[in-house]
Amino acid sequence: MKRFTFGACATLLFVVASLQTGQAYLRQSYVVDDTRVSVSWAQGRIDYFVSDRDAGGIGIDGLEAALQRATTSWTEAPGSTIAFQYRGRTSARPLELDGRNTVGFLRRPDLEGVLGVTATITDVVSGEVVESDLFLNSGTDWSVANEGETDRFDVESIALHEFGHMLGLGHSALGYFEVTDDDARLAAAEAVMFPFAFDPGNIAGRRLKADDIAGVAEIYPEGGHSANTATIRAHVQLEGREVFGAHVMAFNPVTGTMAAGFSLENGQVTITGLEPGPYVLRVEPIDDDDVASYFDEGPPVDLGFKNMFVDRLVYAERGATAGPIEITLEAR
Repeated sequence: MKRFTFGACATLLFVVASLQTGQAYLRQSYVVDDTRVSVSWAQGRIDYFVSDRDAGGIGIDGLEAALQRATTSWTEAPGSTIAFQYRGRTSARPLELDGRNTVGFLRRPDLEGVLGVTATITDVVSGEVVESDLFLNSGTDWSVANEGETDRFDVESIALHEFGHMLGLGHSALGYFEVTDDDARLAAAEAVMFPFAFDPGNIAGRRLKADDIAGVAEIYPEGGHSANTATIRAHVQLEGREVFGAHVMAFNPVTGTMAAGFSLENGQVTITGLEPGPYVLRVEPIDDDDVASYFDEGPPVDLGFKNMFVDRLVYAERGATAGPIEITLEAR
């Protein structure tokens, strides 16, 4: 059996189709012998180097500073133990398989509409990351200005998303698009890990949201995290069978925060890292998005059901798990 696997995740510049609201952080994973293996770093620290071969027109000092701000955001995420350590500059380029985690710019005009890519080599047996490189496409105009710059994409925002992939997070679908005259633009996102970028000049993507924090804390939980937060577990079925790939969102009407998960092959979804309190659960299919942005392995994603709200408020207690909540969907 092949011992290592290679995967890549990208941040997209634009939207091809009209998208509506969706949600959920998702861990990167793959299926081996009918078992889903999640991707993570075995150690509590990720060392990375910055390539000085191409600074994307912003200067190496500005690039270093923006990347360090992005990694600090993840390191300081409450409930998580993971840390990044900047190890200095390198003459290597990203995607050179050299055993180092290299971050920098590459000019890739062939990747039209792609702002950034994170490529990871993983041990397929354990799920442990061996090497992960990240590049931003220098064919795009970039900025590291404090308040952003018109017509330029923000390095810190896109890097924050890509570092999330390096940590082992997949894409969230928690975003909202405005569509006018067949033109779609991102209006709001409640997760940094949403796969589409805000317009040039926008710096709203510099701050982690509850969904992102819950995701990284699930992968790298600090001691006592589960005792201080709440969990909701649900089981999703449609016509007597388990549903794969349904969004199950938990919304706290008191705080206005939300986090979510996708149901897996057994129909089970577990949403961890929640602030204790009441939650409204909503379930919806990924029928207005590119399914491959979320699941590229596993059984076909179920799309043939109606959106629904669970007809009761779920109270998630500190240090406890609410559920499993049995959710029966209606076919459409």
